[in-house]
Amino acid sequence: MKKLKKINPHLFKIIYLFYNKNLNYNLFKCEHIFEGINSNLDIIFLTKKDYQQAGKILEESGYRLYLPESVEKYKRMYVKVQDDKLFAVHLHREIAWHNIKIMGKSSLFKRQVHLNEYLVVPSAEDSLLIHTAHILYENFKIRKREIDLLTPILKKNIDWNYINKQAKIIGCQKEMHYVFKLIKNDRQISKKYCQKTLILKILRHPSCWLSFSGKLLKSIFRKISPKRKGCLISFIGVQGAGKTTMTRSLYDKYSEISSFFHGQFGYYFGWEPFSFYAKSLAKLMKKKNKKIFAENQDEEHQENKNQPRFNIFKELLFIYNYLEYLQRYWFVIYPQLRKGKLVITDRYFYDLYGMYSYAPKSIILKLLFRLYPRPDYTFLLAAKAETIAKRGKNPEVFSDVKKNDYRGYVNPQKIDDEQKRFYNLISVLPFKIIDTEDRIAVNVSKIINLSWRGLLK
Repeated sequence: MKKLKKINPHLFKIIYLFYNKNLNYNLFKCEHIFEGINSNLDIIFLTKKDYQQAGKILEESGYRLYLPESVEKYKRMYVKVQDDKLFAVHLHREIAWHNIKIMGKSSLFKRQVHLNEYLVVPSAEDSLLIHTAHILYENFKIRKREIDLLTPILKKNIDWNYINKQAKIIGCQKEMHYVFKLIKNDRQISKKYCQKTLILKILRHPSCWLSFSGKLLKSIFRKISPKRKGCLISFIGVQGAGKTTMTRSLYDKYSEISSFFHGQFGYYFGWEPFSFYAKSLAKLMKKKNKKIFAENQDEEHQENKNQPRFNIFKELLFIYNYLEYLQRYWFVIYPQLRKGKLVITDRYFYDLYGMYSYAPKSIILKLLFRLYPRPDYTFLLAAKAETIAKRGKNPEVFSDVKKNDYRGYVNPQKIDDEQKRFYNLISVLPFKIIDTEDRIAVNVSKIINLSWRGLLK
C-alpha cells in the first residue's frame, strides 16, 4: 500500500471525485500512476451514464476536452495544465482501439480488484489481456514498462483457462501467446505482425471495417486539411523589454507540455531579408554602405514633430515589410502550425508600430495589421524605461543571423515614447501586457496558464 502514496495528488483528486459521485469505474492501464510516473489516467466506466457524468466532473474541475468521440469512438480525452504540468484523463466506455471493440468489459468489472474503497483495478488476468491487446491493436510495439509490468504476472499462478477463453473470444489466442513469449524473452514485436493481426481482426468481423475505415478517413482528412491546427504565441515590445529571454524561457518550459501534442518550434521574427528581392536589395545596400531601415527609423527612434502627416515612402516601406513578413509566415510559420505544433516567436509583424514614430499617422499600417495572420496569443512585454535602458542584449535568438550588442537607445525617454506607441496598439489588436520586472519564472507560468488551451485544436 506504500505505492499508493506515490499517486500524483492531481490525479488522486480526480479519482476521488468519481468515487464521491458513486460512479462505477475501473482504473485499467493505470499501473504507472502507482509508481508516481506519468500524468495520464485511463478509466473505463460500466455504464454510458457514468461515462458522461465523468466528463462533466472533469469540465467542472478545469479540464478541457481535447479528443472527442468524433476522433475515436468509445473514448474521450480531457487535459489540464496545473503547476506548469499537463495532466490527461482518458475516459473509456468500451475496451476498444481504432474504433474497434476488442473485448467485453462485463467480465472486467466482475473480476476487478479493490486496492481500497476508491482505487479499483483489473485482475492480474485482465490486466495481462488488456496490455497485450493494446500492444497488438494500438501500440504495435512492446515498451519497457509493459515488460516490467507483465513479466511478473506471467510468472504468477494465474487462471490460464480464463485467459485462453477470453483470447479466443477476442480472436487472437495464438497472437497473444506469441506476445507472452516475446515478453518472457525480453524481445520486441514487429510492427508488420501487429498490423497483420489488426487486418485479420477486421476481416473476421466485417462490422469492424466501417468503424476502422471511418477513423482512417478522418485521420487522412485532418492531415491534408489546410486548417491551422497549432498554437502561435508571439512576443512584441521595445528592444530590451525581454522578448528573447522570455521566448527562450517559455520554449524550454513548454517543451514537456507541447511534446504531449505535436511538439514546438521557436522562431525569430525580427527583420531578416527572406525573399530573393529582399536579399538582393540587402546586398546592394550593403555595397553602398547604406541601411535603409535604420536611416528611416525616425533617426534612432526620435520623434520628429515636423514630419509630414503623409509620407509615401514610409507607407511603401510598410507595404514592403508586410509582403516580406507575410512570405515568412506562409513559408516558415504556417507549415509548423499545420502540423499542430506550438510556435513561439521572438517579435512579430506588429513590432513595426512601436519601432516607427510615423506608424500612428500611417494610413495603411493598421489595415495591414488586420490583414496579417493573427497569433493565438500576443504578449506585449514592458518594463520601466530606466530598467530597460540598463539591460544588456540577449544574443540567443532563433536565427542564423548574428546580432550585435547595440540596442540603439541613448536615454529612457526614447524607450518611453516607443512603449507608448505599443500601448496604443491595443485599440487595434488584442494582447496581454506582461511586466518583465517580475521574476521570469512567474511570468512564464502566467503565460502558460493563459495560453495552453490554444493547443486544444
